[in-house]
Amino acid sequence: ARLEFKRRTINVPVELEQLNQDDIVGVTADFFPDLSTSADESTATTTPEVSEPNPLVLMIDFTPQGAAEFQIVLDRLVDTFLVASASIEQGNSPSIPSRLDVTIEGETQLRFEASPLMILQLATSTTYAFAYPADRETGNVPTPLEAQAQIGLNPRVFFTEIQGQADEDIGLTGDDLARAFPGQNQTSGIPIVNIEFNDRGTRIFGETTSDIVLKQQTTGVADQIAIFLDEDELIAPVVQTAITAGTAIISGQDFTVERVRDLALLLESGRLPIPIELIQERDVDAILGEDSLAKSVVAGFIGLGLVLVFMTLYYRLPGLIASVALVLYSGMVLAIFKIMPVTLTLSGVAAAILSIGMAVDANILIFERMKDELRAGRTLLSAINIGFDRAWPAIRDGNVSTLITCGILFWFSDQLGATIVQGFSVTLAIGVLVSMFSAITVSRTLLRVLGTTGLTRRVSWWLPSGASDIPQQAATPVAQRS
Repeated sequence: ARLEFKRRTINVPVELEQLNQDDIVGVTADFFPDLSTSADESTATTTPEVSEPNPLVLMIDFTPQGAAEFQIVLDRLVDTFLVASASIEQGNSPSIPSRLDVTIEGETQLRFEASPLMILQLATSTTYAFAYPADRETGNVPTPLEAQAQIGLNPRVFFTEIQGQADEDIGLTGDDLARAFPGQNQTSGIPIVNIEFNDRGTRIFGETTSDIVLKQQTTGVADQIAIFLDEDELIAPVVQTAITAGTAIISGQDFTVERVRDLALLLESGRLPIPIELIQERDVDAILGEDSLAKSVVAGFIGLGLVLVFMTLYYRLPGLIASVALVLYSGMVLAIFKIMPVTLTLSGVAAAILSIGMAVDANILIFERMKDELRAGRTLLSAINIGFDRAWPAIRDGNVSTLITCGILFWFSDQLGATIVQGFSVTLAIGVLVSMFSAITVSRTLLRVLGTTGLTRRVSWWLPSGASDIPQQAATPVAQRS
């Protein structure tokens, strides 16, 4: 990455030496000619029509060589106009388009600036029409006779290109930049970019800014310091005061915290002495990316199915209830992803699959606490209530720890611009929050409902595999009530 600081001068006059008086055949002032022709004059209507006259123009006829040279100049003016228009449309700092300064030395002097929109070639001829300027005092456009009398019979024509901006290399590069970092103005609190130079950069920057301020005081023209990264313009701030201490701030009315951070990162990348080398290049088309995402979704469904089978086979009826709660959890998570909305990237799918495992963890903690309560001789309904109450602190602490980790990942990824990690942390946090609701609310409600039915007669359905040592009478009172 190559960072360069250049001095930008606005409205620089450049004499067009390639165009001289020998390249001009004649100059006339008249209404703009009507270039449209009728295929059959006899078919014209006889009804008189009142139409506005064409605008008054200054027509300059060149020699073939002069017309070719002038067309090159006109194309250059059009290019600067298009660049300025594109900058405005893209929301970047607008550049200043170049103009053409035209001076007519005739009976009286006529001088005006013409933009490329005010210059038109007459068909394929060597004549170019310029919009005739209005009188500066009255604001009126003269008649053709008055205009022709003003320019005379043998006027002399001089062209000067007014370049909108010209950048001068001042020898200040990223090697002279010590550091750049975002900050806030201590008075107004607006976001700013702080830059610091080394000894050589301090000297060059101080001399340049001092000269810019002196020129502004004497001529009223304020130059800028344009900053380029790999020949792409980053920003072109105006110098408000001489900066000789080696530290400066860049501010702007449209500066936001995000833009200031991005600008500081770009400046920092430009000052690194390490060149960018292409080590590996890979192209991933849309079909391959879609295939990878589809396979990840399939893997998620397979993982969910295996978890449901394991929970049902090992924990039996509570495991079946947990499976129902897990299916509801998956539906709620997908609904939230659709509402927010959340873009499911590969990292997001991985986080969603991980949250499924964490939702299962909560149910396992609850069921193991229920088993302990049953072993202690409690009734089934009492074991359900106490098991949930005693498992809640562990579930809460584990999920809060995960949410804190998600917050740290989100903050660091936001600072470093790692959107993949940012998506992973957001998706995981949503899954953890929904899993807490699913385990504590859905599973608990379903177990309580089933705990008051005749299913409590089958105590073995409520016990995990390998838990035959639990006293069977623990569920007897509940079975008698049913």
